[in-house]
Amino acid sequence: MDAGYFSVTVQVDRPRELRIDFNVLCEVEKVTGLNLLLDPQAALSAQGVRALCWCAWRRSDPTLTMDQAGIIVGAYLPKVLAAVTSAITAAYPMKDDQEEAPDPQTAPLLG
Repeated sequence: MDAGYFSVTVQVDRPRELRIDFNVLCEVEKVTGLNLLLDPQAALSAQGVRALCWCAWRRSDPTLTMDQAGIIVGAYLPKVLAAVTSAITAAYPMKDDQEEAPDPQTAPLLG
């Protein structure tokens, strides 16, 4: 893993890389208003999952629309949720005794 991003490949309509980097987080915030730096669990909302996948998948498929991403997400929801959860967990690891999301100032994605 290179510093500054986390990547998980999910087999949906084809293998798609769910690469989360700072630019993807900014794009998600721009289209949804969800600030994943302050609330990484927001990525697990329906809106968050669709936007995160769309923003990440557009890197390798620039013609993909948000509606198309939503159709793919809906068709492969268990796989996509597992991939998003894995990516968010990697980007924001939680300590065993931690019940809330980590402090965004110390999260690895920012380090």
